[in-house]
Amino acid sequence: MERPQFKDTVILIDADYVDGVASDLRLNFAKMLGRELGKADLAEWLGCAALDGGVPEDEKGDSHNEVQVILIRSLAKTTLEHLEPGNMVSGIDGQAFRDPYMGEFLLSVVPEEKPTGQTEPLFAESTRYLLTSPEVKRLILVPDMQKYGDYLKEDIAKAEKAPEVVMLTMEPVDDEGLHTEVLGFSLMHALGIQPDELK
Repeated sequence: MERPQFKDTVILIDADYVDGVASDLRLNFAKMLGRELGKADLAEWLGCAALDGGVPEDEKGDSHNEVQVILIRSLAKTTLEHLEPGNMVSGIDGQAFRDPYMGEFLLSVVPEEKPTGQTEPLFAESTRYLLTSPEVKRLILVPDMQKYGDYLKEDIAKAEKAPEVVMLTMEPVDDEGLHTEVLGFSLMHALGIQPDELK
């Protein structure tokens, strides 16, 4: 079987997890700020996530970066309820957009279909595959660490000649050698929460 080709920067996202985090942020900050919050802008969030993950920004607005975005969803979940666009089948999968400062983003959605007897989540399996893909130089993960974080930490620690790996999580991962950034900051920006509102 022919091995798939990846871009040098890949963002791998647990779609169910990020939608849940966006839901919590919308609920909590609506109460705190006293106003209703709309859905998070997916393109805005991905640009911020790429920046947090170390993708270089072109301040002149002429970026030539190519960022491959892979969302893994549960079989039953076809819609992101708290991000826009939300339809993962017709609105996200196979689409692309260009951010002049961060580059071109190529989007795909993969449903998690577990064969009989498979216990390891597709996200962990995909991470291991990407860690060994020679063309991947930067890997940005948006994982549910409570569900399968032990798999990820073990695979990243064992990987030889691995790409640069950055995890976007809600809690720092206390593990030597793992680089984490706070997922909430990029989602808050995509939800339209202004820094001066938090003072």
